[in-house]
Amino acid sequence: MQIRLYCGPPSERPKPPVVLVNNQETAMDALILEIDNIASIDVVKKEQHLKQLSERAPNGVILIKLKKDKPMVRLAELYDVFDVPKEQQNLSIAINGAHVEHPELLLADQRKVDSIVLASFDDVDTLTRWSFEDTYLNIILKPKR
Repeated sequence: MQIRLYCGPPSERPKPPVVLVNNQETAMDALILEIDNIASIDVVKKEQHLKQLSERAPNGVILIKLKKDKPMVRLAELYDVFDVPKEQQNLSIAINGAHVEHPELLLADQRKVDSIVLASFDDVDTLTRWSFEDTYLNIILKPKR
């Protein structure tokens, strides 16, 4: 578990590194992947990072290569597989209750996802609530074997 405290406006928060999984951009909080499927992880530091990502990746790039070409899917494909109604697809997203800041970067090994459920903020205290909506979509992962 990591706890990060920021004192100051959101614009001053350090920008996280860009994450590429088999050349597909994602974010660490938006990645659903079994660690056993990772062949390598390379951290490309600020001075060396890829030219095309230099402006978007001031804090470097994390390159993740998978052992095999695993079928990684985006959020829209998960919505289709799990029959999420169109009117719910604009809600905030969480993975096992943890907020996904940039759902457009969600990248998942579909086999790891058990379900997508409509969840309520009723059990969430106001300090950890990340949306003004009453509900959010929670992606439930299958238990680790």
